[in-house]
Amino acid sequence: MDLVETVDSLISDRVLVFGSIPPVGRDLDLLVRPAELAALERGLPAHGFVRGGRKWARFRSCSAEVVDLVPAAEWDLPRAELETLLFAAEPVAGAQRVARLAAHHAAAIAAARSDGVSDRGRALLRSLLPHRGALISLSGLDGAGKSRQANALAETLDRLGYEVRVEWMSVAPPRWLDRVGRLAKATIRPLASRARSRSAATDSPQPDPARELRRRSPALTFMWAWAVSLRFGLRGALALRAHMLRGRVVICDRYVLDAWTYLRYHYGVTPSVRPHLRLLRLLCPTPRKAFLLDVAPDVASSRKDDFSPSENAQRAAFYEERRHELRAERLDGMRPVEEVCAEVAAATWTALRQPRPARRRKRP
Repeated sequence: MDLVETVDSLISDRVLVFGSIPPVGRDLDLLVRPAELAALERGLPAHGFVRGGRKWARFRSCSAEVVDLVPAAEWDLPRAELETLLFAAEPVAGAQRVARLAAHHAAAIAAARSDGVSDRGRALLRSLLPHRGALISLSGLDGAGKSRQANALAETLDRLGYEVRVEWMSVAPPRWLDRVGRLAKATIRPLASRARSRSAATDSPQPDPARELRRRSPALTFMWAWAVSLRFGLRGALALRAHMLRGRVVICDRYVLDAWTYLRYHYGVTPSVRPHLRLLRLLCPTPRKAFLLDVAPDVASSRKDDFSPSENAQRAAFYEERRHELRAERLDGMRPVEEVCAEVAAATWTALRQPRPARRRKRP
């Protein structure tokens, strides 16, 4: 049953559609009288809709169907005029009681909905209101489906009326550090090659001498990982906060949990990387909601072959190691994509409608 049919089945008298009907419009805007409002509020939950103020949303097919119920009293029209609007409205195709606003009443409705505040005045008032920016993070192995979920969530939140920005957060070393690494390898490898040629030949694979040097030096490992953490944290502190200050909902494809896993995997399991997590949490905004998409290591490797199943199994353990501390909700990414989309969207919308949590002291 589609959106219009669902609404039509729940009411016994006419409701008025103003604005475009989805998929042309972002949501279904309905002017409702008290009896129809009560009937819809009783019936919509049984059809999978979740309430958020006067908006009701149903999450499916990696999108959202949204109904905005506007009480007729908000338009402050005399009863006779309201009845005239409803009588002249034309039923939407496939419906009996859901009716579209007649074209010749458009000017009257625009006047009725005006609150006497100019567009410039409304913009000024919005600028003075507290910012509602928030951050949502999606973490997981390469191939877990983070990008697809981020894009689907962005489309859903846009339908719900949020201004959304998707940010892909790279956890790779900064370019200058990568150049330093290549220069070091170019210098060390010839020396190591000559040293091996003087020793007995073996059939076992030879380790990367530059990497082995870094692993043997706690100070070098610490500073190398610090540069990676600082780059990631500064982007979180500057770019992400800038969007949030503009009232946007930022969806991060990879976040602090992914950065921590990168550090643990590439720079060893020693306690030397713990201060880096403290730096990341200090610089990066705290997500309003964080998700960890959990998929089997071999499935992740089949989708993206950057890591073998055994390597992904080790990385998955590192994700789990700090998941609770970073308050990431684990989702079964092996389920159908549409099911995961619906769960992510519903949990995100619930989190965005809750009061902003009080700031708590961050501990690594």
